[in-house]
Amino acid sequence: MAKAEILYILFMPFLPLVNWICYITPMGWKLTALYMPFCFTCALFYMLRHIKQVKRKIIVSLTCIIFFIPICFISLLDALFGEFGVNKVIQVEYSPDKKYKAEVVDSDKGALGGAVYVNICNSEPVIDLYFIKVSKKPHCVYSGEWGGYEEMELYWKDNHILSVNGSEYFAG
Repeated sequence: MAKAEILYILFMPFLPLVNWICYITPMGWKLTALYMPFCFTCALFYMLRHIKQVKRKIIVSLTCIIFFIPICFISLLDALFGEFGVNKVIQVEYSPDKKYKAEVVDSDKGALGGAVYVNICNSEPVIDLYFIKVSKKPHCVYSGEWGGYEEMELYWKDNHILSVNGSEYFAG
């Protein structure tokens, strides 16, 4: 077997990790937890089928399992405890130049309560690949009591200043 083939086979278990990174952003943990074991198992079986030495098979299998178990554990924890409530965007206001947007988010946590947040973020993603859109993290400028969005006064004074219930916040 050529050295290039050996390298390809040894890097096979890491391909599911690359898939995991690509799936996690657009699809979230739950769907990724379904895809990851399938990709990992296929790569492991293919790799073990083509490795001849028993020591290499054991070392590569253990390495794969060491990487795979924490990812499955994290996915399981997120599936069980990840969502105790629902965040719903109630209203979106764009700045006059359409560069920023303000989102009013109703965060309903059920019996635990809830809150209303106003987040300011760029209206366009920073990096727009076909399957992943990367944006800057929204900046929370206002936090209020749950249900407070009904009487909220929200408007842009200019391209960079947002007014929420009479208080002004800078978007830059």
